[in-house]
Amino acid sequence: MKFPMNKILANVKRLFVLAFVMGGAAAYAVPGIEIESVTQRWPWNNKVDIVYNITDGQNVDAGVYCKVVFTANVGGQVYTIDGITNICALANTGKNTATWELPKGVRADDCTLTAALYSSDVPSGDDYMIVDLDSGAVSYEGLMKTQALSNERYNTPVYKSDKMVFRKIPAGGPYPTGDDKNYKGVSSARIWTTDRDYYVAIFHLTQGQYKKICGTNPSVRKNSYEGNNADYRPVENVSWVTFRGEVAPTVAPTLDPEGGFLQRFNHLVHSATGLSGFDLPTEIMYEIAQRAGSTSCYLWGDQDGDVFSATNHAVCVERRGQESGGACSLECGSLLPNNWGLYDMIGNMLVWVLDDNVEQGDMANVASPFVPAYKQGVNRRARGGGYWGSSCAKDTFRSSYRYWAYDATIKPYYVGFRLAWIDNRQGK
Repeated sequence: MKFPMNKILANVKRLFVLAFVMGGAAAYAVPGIEIESVTQRWPWNNKVDIVYNITDGQNVDAGVYCKVVFTANVGGQVYTIDGITNICALANTGKNTATWELPKGVRADDCTLTAALYSSDVPSGDDYMIVDLDSGAVSYEGLMKTQALSNERYNTPVYKSDKMVFRKIPAGGPYPTGDDKNYKGVSSARIWTTDRDYYVAIFHLTQGQYKKICGTNPSVRKNSYEGNNADYRPVENVSWVTFRGEVAPTVAPTLDPEGGFLQRFNHLVHSATGLSGFDLPTEIMYEIAQRAGSTSCYLWGDQDGDVFSATNHAVCVERRGQESGGACSLECGSLLPNNWGLYDMIGNMLVWVLDDNVEQGDMANVASPFVPAYKQGVNRRARGGGYWGSSCAKDTFRSSYRYWAYDATIKPYYVGFRLAWIDNRQGK
């Protein structure tokens, strides 16, 4: 049976798989998956929406992780579609929807699709986005049984050199920023509700990741020091303009394999997946991610001078070494993350954001978390504290502290980068 391409196009088949086995005995009912419909979008494009139903599927609370694998036969060509490494296909019990993008130029009058449900070492889901820095491929993984288990999985060398991992900040809220403690440079308190998911890299951009994309390492602090591998330390000594290309913060980086880091990175990912739009975060995006839901002055509470708690989270005076030429940054992920598994959101390295210095005196008045405050000029703000001069648990390590602006053309050795991606896709 065949269907027009702008309507349901699949000869739907179902496939059941074996029971999960724990300790040699079947601990759960036989999981199953049934495809309900497969529809190509119209006006015609390569996106295909798959609706499927799962029984006795993934149970993260029980530590049972699953993945869906589709097999498509389009005009005699067979495609295997892994729900974690090729697309984001949830494996939760109930009705789910996944979108598969047919290879460019592939058109067919019909498609036969089957699906299978398998056990997996990691859960399906879209809590994490992982970019392969060699191929540009993008994969998705869900949060494991606990945040601590996910932290343990991703705080490893491979995710600081060969891959880049992003954590989702789901649309919705409430997301607090600012405070009303009347500290200089701190914005007023506000609660935000966001209308889109966005993702934030769990680490500063490392020297190894920068080299992988650009082929060079411009950093001043590029030696391995007291057990800190240089490849896993934050990259620095790169200007805002060089990093993004010479475009205003309200303009997305272009796709250029010979351009700055963001231009090259977006070109790599877009060539492999069609995705683009990776950029620096706005101030509000950064602070929402930094706080991870906290309303306290510091990530560790409201008490000033709580150096013990601060030094478990922030690379600062009390936690840094001294190397030739001055203070020392540490490997990314050396200290504790925040509640969402993001490391070094306070301390280790200031990071550039999109916003300028003067357009918005109080960030609580910004119209949208996703639109940078910008007036024609060369200054850009930095957020997040740094290893180079500030003592832990001082004003500059407050979650809402806004550093002065820097000239976007200079190359500070104490300002680095953290990538973000706003999910603007329609009909996910």
